[in-house]
Amino acid sequence: MKIVDSHVHIFGKNLKEEEEMLLSSMDSHGIDFSLISNCASDEFAKDGFHKSQLASLKDCLKLSKKHPNRFGALLWICPAKEGLDKESIDFLKKNREKVYGMKVHPYCSRLPISEPQYEPYLKLAEELSLPVLVHTAVDEYSCISHLVKVAKAYPKVKFIAAHLELFSDHLYSLNEIKGLPNVYGDTAWVDKDGYLSALDIIGEDRMLFGTDNPVDGEVTLDNPMYVEYLQRGFNVDDGPYEKLMGGNAIKLYGLKI
Repeated sequence: MKIVDSHVHIFGKNLKEEEEMLLSSMDSHGIDFSLISNCASDEFAKDGFHKSQLASLKDCLKLSKKHPNRFGALLWICPAKEGLDKESIDFLKKNREKVYGMKVHPYCSRLPISEPQYEPYLKLAEELSLPVLVHTAVDEYSCISHLVKVAKAYPKVKFIAAHLELFSDHLYSLNEIKGLPNVYGDTAWVDKDGYLSALDIIGEDRMLFGTDNPVDGEVTLDNPMYVEYLQRGFNVDDGPYEKLMGGNAIKLYGLKI
């Protein structure tokens, strides 16, 4: 069984250190492959550090080309201040085999995904069959209702509702996406009870293992929440567990690992 962490970040400040931290944490916790997006494209970063969406993607591709069996790249998009220009489109199409999806962070863009600025990205995601990982949380930019609206408008696009609404018990978001087969969930900051609820409400085929590694540094994966997943510290059958920990991500993103 291949374990895939479908929700991982770099920060674009010291790529060598970030590479070493990720590989070390993955090796020590038995994770085979990580899908990475670059937080350096946070459009309203408090420290003012920012890279363009294209520069951030190139960072991710640098790591994925160096470690093709360990990392895959996601494009962190900048809809509020940058938009989708021809250079980014051409680069993405040229590197499509190495770019597995897009990352949307409505809070970091101060812009709900239902706003018109996202339309060029969503149309491109549809054209290139790119899954879209969307940060969801209980705030005005990130609440699940915005994603539900967009998922209905783009039924051919596969969306992943990251966190299943952070800062919630996840039940509302699960029931909102229940009837939308093109919307998945991930386990980043979702404990085992949230996953078991997901298993009951949306089923075993629509949940991905994800952690936000290394948002808390080297100890991120030592969080008891993630230890339970990685060590299978709860009662779930082999089939659903294997799908959660890698099978669903491999199928959804077309990973060749």
